[in-house]
Amino acid sequence: MKFTVNCDRLMAISGIVEAVKRALPRDEEYHAGLWQSHLPWNLLWSRAGRGFRNESLVPLQERVKPSWSWASADPRDGVAWVANPKYSKSRAAKARVLKFEVEPISNPLGSVKNATLWIQARMCTVRIPMPSKDFNDGFEIKGRKISDRSHYSFSHPLPSFDATLLLEIFTQTHEEINPELTDILAVLILYPTGEKGTYYRVGSYKVQHREDEYADMARQDAEALDRAFGECDLAPSQYQEFDGKEMYTVKII
Repeated sequence: MKFTVNCDRLMAISGIVEAVKRALPRDEEYHAGLWQSHLPWNLLWSRAGRGFRNESLVPLQERVKPSWSWASADPRDGVAWVANPKYSKSRAAKARVLKFEVEPISNPLGSVKNATLWIQARMCTVRIPMPSKDFNDGFEIKGRKISDRSHYSFSHPLPSFDATLLLEIFTQTHEEINPELTDILAVLILYPTGEKGTYYRVGSYKVQHREDEYADMARQDAEALDRAFGECDLAPSQYQEFDGKEMYTVKII
């Protein structure tokens, strides 16, 4: 993760990517650091430092593109953790990546000028209160605070603490919860770019399965988010398309 020029990351591993690609099925596709067959799970990558530190993060406009790739992570955090491919074997994703537009600088497996993905999923609007000290204090949905005892990972700074959206990658219902699985729910944290239905990926949030005094709180938070996704009614400016039921299509750059 530590390069003299941050935008060299994808170019630096392009030779490895080319060798790996030859060993994979011919229809496997590579998009700015992520493999098609590992999506949408690999969008849940997280940086090593879990603290908020909003004031010390590099502004979104100055970061390596795209925001949805681990290559855009702040190098001062040292490591970006990408979900293991085995992560998806025992659960079904609720989100679906529809398409990509990737404009490489030269090598199609290297650095990119711009990259956009279209994704379809349930979404909801949340408010993230101003953080205290180095950690976020949770977020609010319609005035109800969601606990901060789950796993937040902010990879990019928030220009403000309002107008944030969550995009559901998966949720297990109460009947489906398997104690052997780490997470009950996992979502992307998005922030609007100002263009219709277009967002930056600024982090991820997971409600983790617990067997301690916070187990009931984790379950309640997951259930509250599940209801919020089912009840959300986004404004037309907040999405690209809507299926008329609960699935929204948005762009992430």
